[in-house]
Amino acid sequence: MDLQELVRLMSTELRQNFEKRVRLISHPGEIGTAREEALRTMLESYLPQRCGVDTGFVIDSDGNESNQIDIVIFDRNYSPVFEIVNEKRYFPCETVLAVGEVKTEVNTRQLEDSFEKIESVKALNRAGAKKMIGPGAFGERLEENKHIDQIFGFIFSKGSMNIDTLVEKYVEQLEERERNLWPNYFCDYNNVNIGYHGTYDQRSYLGADAMGAEGIYTTESEEMNFGLFHAVLNWFLTQASIGRPNLFSYYDTESISTESHYFDSEYLE
Repeated sequence: MDLQELVRLMSTELRQNFEKRVRLISHPGEIGTAREEALRTMLESYLPQRCGVDTGFVIDSDGNESNQIDIVIFDRNYSPVFEIVNEKRYFPCETVLAVGEVKTEVNTRQLEDSFEKIESVKALNRAGAKKMIGPGAFGERLEENKHIDQIFGFIFSKGSMNIDTLVEKYVEQLEERERNLWPNYFCDYNNVNIGYHGTYDQRSYLGADAMGAEGIYTTESEEMNFGLFHAVLNWFLTQASIGRPNLFSYYDTESISTESHYFDSEYLE
C-alpha cells in the first residue's frame, strides 16, 4: 500500500465532498453562508463524536461575550447551550474546544476581521475552571497560557492573497496581539496553509501551538491542504482540555434576593 497516495486521496475526497456540499446548499448571493453550513456539516461527520458543531456566540461567567462566530466546536457531552430568541446560541467558553471563521476570499480586511473575531473568543476567561477532560483532568485547572487548555482558533478559506503578501499581513496581525490570542491555523485549501514551527524537548515541530512558536511555516499543496487542516484540527481535539462551567456564576445567583425559612420544631424531631 502506498500510504502517501492514500493520504492524498483522502485529502482530495475531503475537498471534493466539501465543494459538493457547497453546491447543494448554495443559494444566489449566499455563497458565504453556504460555505459555513457545508463546513459545519462536514466537520460533524469527520471529527470525534464528542464534538458538536454550530454557530453562535461564546461567553464567560464574568459576563463577557465574543463576536458572532461562524464555527463553534464544543463538547456535546458537557456543554449547556443557551438559546435565546431568533435562534441565537451562546456557548460557555469552558466547554468550547475550537472556533473558526469561514471566508470565500481572504483580503487584508477579512484577515483582520477574522483575527479580531477569534481574539474575542480567546480573550474570554476560562482559566481556573476545573478540568473535566484532558491532561490532568480531575485534578488540575485550565491554564491561560497552556496550548492544550486554550480554545483552538482557525481561519478557513477558498482563496486568499498571493503567498508573500498573505504572510506579511499575517505576521503584522500577530505582532499586534499577545500569543495566547493568536489564531492557531490558517487554511486556504486551494493555495496555502499557515501554522507555527518551534522546538519542544529539543525536537523541532510543525503544528498549531503558538505559545512556544519560533515562527510560522507555510504549506503550498492544493492536493494536501484540506487534509492537513483536518489532521491538525483533529489532533488538537483529541488532546484538548475542557473545564467544568460554573452555571451558578452564569446565572449570577449572588444577585438573587433569598430568604431562609425554617421547619417547625416538630418536623425536626
